[in-house]
Amino acid sequence: MAPVIDNRNPLTKIVETGQLTRRARAMAIAFLAVGLLTFFLPIIAPSSGTGPNVSVWQTAEQLQITMREDSMLPVLPFVPFIFVYLALAVALGAAVLLPFKKAVTWICVAGLFLLIRPFRGFMGAFQLMKFMDSAQRGGGVTPVWIMLAISLLATAIVAWTDADTRSSL
Repeated sequence: MAPVIDNRNPLTKIVETGQLTRRARAMAIAFLAVGLLTFFLPIIAPSSGTGPNVSVWQTAEQLQITMREDSMLPVLPFVPFIFVYLALAVALGAAVLLPFKKAVTWICVAGLFLLIRPFRGFMGAFQLMKFMDSAQRGGGVTPVWIMLAISLLATAIVAWTDADTRSSL
């Protein structure tokens, strides 16, 4: 039984189900899909400054080639932001299969933690400066990081602020 939020007027009682509304669910799916598309979109500038942009997928392929194709070592843990992409996929699955506000919100918060975690502590400040410097020279993954952060943050905000306006008459 869903809890009833009592208003002063008994005809306008709102039933809080904890699920995303149709509009919020569609917005969450759209934001998560955009975040997942950054895996395939060529938005990483090459380190040499010349040539076409590359995608995270192409970076993973290049990493596999340099590690030898017959290598038993899996390449995926070395792909930039792979665990954030995994969190995006899990959040998308949660938004599609079981669209509960808290589940989608906390999965996105976990993804944001995975994005920010390398920059914590005293050495994190140096890591952040190196990260921003590589973005200015080209070849950095800053555009991917920004797109993932926007996607996760927007999805968490949509899920957290979603208000169910169905009345229980």
